Amino acid sequence: MEEEADGLRREIALELTRGEIPPHERDDLLHLSRDIDWITDWSKESGRILSVTPVDRLPEQITKRALEMMHVVKETAIAVRNCVNQLTDKPKEAMKLADDVEALEEKVDGLYTDIRRLYPEIDFSKVNPGEVFLIGQLFDAIENVTDWCENTIDQVRVLAVRML
Repeated sequence: MEEEADGLRREIALELTRGEIPPHERDDLLHLSRDIDWITDWSKESGRILSVTPVDRLPEQITKRALEMMHVVKETAIAVRNCVNQLTDKPKEAMKLADDVEALEEKVDGLYTDIRRLYPEIDFSKVNPGEVFLIGQLFDAIENVTDWCENTIDQVRVLAVRML
């Protein structure tokens, strides 16, 4: 899906350059499409790392928090989609939904911090050092998804304010 998103971003960029949209609006829309693309890029990176991470050997404390974190990340991405979808017809609603995205991103930050606090206490004897490194990278990538969700809604806010 990330490759499909890249193609869509390129198509949007081409259409915007051909259109008669004022330059500042065109730049804002291009910025928005690139921010959305970063969400898909980090989602793909999370999947790549997950595909080589020994999740079956992860300590239960980590697995439980990871599943919770990923559930909230998914909820955050869906909230971004809903926010962007409201932008043109209901910019005030988009602003409200942007606040929801920000609250979810903060929740993920908290879960990410909780997971990092667990690291010194966990017995990683069932995984080798390289796998522990991958686990850390996995959580970094997952957390980056919501960071880009937040960056995206910041751009939505810019566009929404201009529409009001």
